[in-house]
Amino acid sequence: MLPTILTISSDYRITLPLLILKNTSYTLGGYLKIKLQKGEAVGYLYLRTPQNKSPTRKHLQIRRKLSRDIIKKLSLLPNETIRLTSIEEISQILPPTYKGEEFFDLLSLPFNKGMIELFLEKGEEWIRFWHSSKYGGRGKEATLKRFIKIDRSLGELFGLMQAESRKDGSKFDFTNILISEHKKFVNVCETFGLSKENWKLGIIYNPSFSEEQVEFYKNKFLNQLSINFGYKTKSSTITTVAYTIYIDNTTLNKIMLSLLRSLRSFAAERIENCWIEFSRGFVAKELLGDGTILNHIRGGIRVILSEEDPSAQNDFVRILSKFKIKANTIKNVVHLQSDFESNCWFFKNQCFVGTFESRKRLIRYLLRNSETNLLMKRFSRFSRPVTAAPFAKLNHLSIPTARMYLHRNAQRGLIKKVKQEDKTLYFLTQEAISKLEIIDAAEKEYFQHHPFRQPIGLS
Repeated sequence: MLPTILTISSDYRITLPLLILKNTSYTLGGYLKIKLQKGEAVGYLYLRTPQNKSPTRKHLQIRRKLSRDIIKKLSLLPNETIRLTSIEEISQILPPTYKGEEFFDLLSLPFNKGMIELFLEKGEEWIRFWHSSKYGGRGKEATLKRFIKIDRSLGELFGLMQAESRKDGSKFDFTNILISEHKKFVNVCETFGLSKENWKLGIIYNPSFSEEQVEFYKNKFLNQLSINFGYKTKSSTITTVAYTIYIDNTTLNKIMLSLLRSLRSFAAERIENCWIEFSRGFVAKELLGDGTILNHIRGGIRVILSEEDPSAQNDFVRILSKFKIKANTIKNVVHLQSDFESNCWFFKNQCFVGTFESRKRLIRYLLRNSETNLLMKRFSRFSRPVTAAPFAKLNHLSIPTARMYLHRNAQRGLIKKVKQEDKTLYFLTQEAISKLEIIDAAEKEYFQHHPFRQPIGLS
């Protein structure tokens, strides 16, 4: 019976011929892949057969509207004909396989109530995800590369998504005021199969803005990230403008949310280097979206994260513990340990870059750390290991005081002492050098934004 000719209706619907259905082996409620051709162009229609035949009909009838992708790919017009060349039922596929620790296999994602199809494109394995209601019908499909690389960039993407993407609904989206983060989001998504052409831009703006101001921000975004424009809307909760990028696809949103939960949980458990880097990126970008730094009444700072989902809270706390950063949860807020060690980690891993006030408070805290700044000041005069006497002289200390200072910092792991014949040499450990490099970088960053101010830490 195949191939056969089908006529497209004026509203781009096709009806599968009764004789073909009678001679096709299929399961009620199963998934069919239908190959359609016009000339040399080929398109595939995916549909689910109804779980039950209509009681008013003797035989099953399937009538479906073609997707915009098929209409575009085959250059279809209403009332013309196309060829139906094959029908096959798609069954569930084999379990996921292992491709080294640096890759995550999307076959491991839970997708029980849907169709999954493996296919090759330019030598790479891809997965097509698709689902429909039990009554059948055409749903939107999502196609992604089967294996995605685990690294810091991927962690940053899902950290941004955890903070500022909707957790249900028909759209896969991301909302932020920083164009740079939107560019990162789109670029990383593109590496595992989401084309830039699929994205649209939404502008959310304060009601006080004029049309000219809105148009300015719209053009500013599109000049840096060329995607399609979708909509603009007013919101009194926005002080200026926020940007939303989105792909209107329910299936994709379900897959990406499932991927977020899986990767977040894996990151909390795994200790391989690629997962450590993923975790660094995830923490940095989730803090960018939902974190903030507040000044503490006693002169320190408080680092907090707003997160309502208990599962996400738990995974975030477990991820932090890999970096020896303690955290505890009170209702919808995660309170992060904010001692000097933790704040050095936040600075080094680019946390709060893009949120000016929080980043400034973090830097000011580091530059006001008296012990580390004093260590930097006292050792900056020496280019090689030093004994207690010259250290005391150049720093205007008595020798007993110098020895006590050096001994105390040796216990803290910042100074190493080595006995050499009849003298003891002191020099900075790698840990101390790393901290001093952080202080130095913090001071340089501070002066980039405040070029005419006096140094905070060494005044």
